[in-house]
Amino acid sequence: MGALSFAMPGGGGVTPKAVQTTPASTVVQNVQKALAEVPVSPSQLYVLDAAVRQASGNPFRLPPAPTVRSGSMAGPGGTDSAQTMAYTGYLAVGNMVFAIVDGLEYRTGEAVADSGYVVKSITPGKVVLAAAEDGTERELPYTGDDL
Repeated sequence: MGALSFAMPGGGGVTPKAVQTTPASTVVQNVQKALAEVPVSPSQLYVLDAAVRQASGNPFRLPPAPTVRSGSMAGPGGTDSAQTMAYTGYLAVGNMVFAIVDGLEYRTGEAVADSGYVVKSITPGKVVLAAAEDGTERELPYTGDDL
């Protein structure tokens, strides 16, 4: 019955001790002092600055559609589709070379999706596209990030 009497209120002869508390303002001041003494790297400052900046608009809303130009710079169909495409990756596997254009991979001679262009040549620095209709060439410079 010893364990039971200890667990029951008033049993066991143990009296609770008063806990000394610290005011919240003192805790805040102590934390601020400690943080002021910690060195902050430039990358940490960037993250902190980005965290307090006002967010820009609704990230789920699509941007306005680009205006369609016509004339000498226009590609097949009267739109400048080669100007809106991005060459972001180069991949060489054995004797095959691939270009990543708008997130899709292409080899020389393949038609670029929804553009009216065919891949004419691929180099690490650029992709040359030819219009399927008239053979007009357009160059896409490499715009990917090298790691």
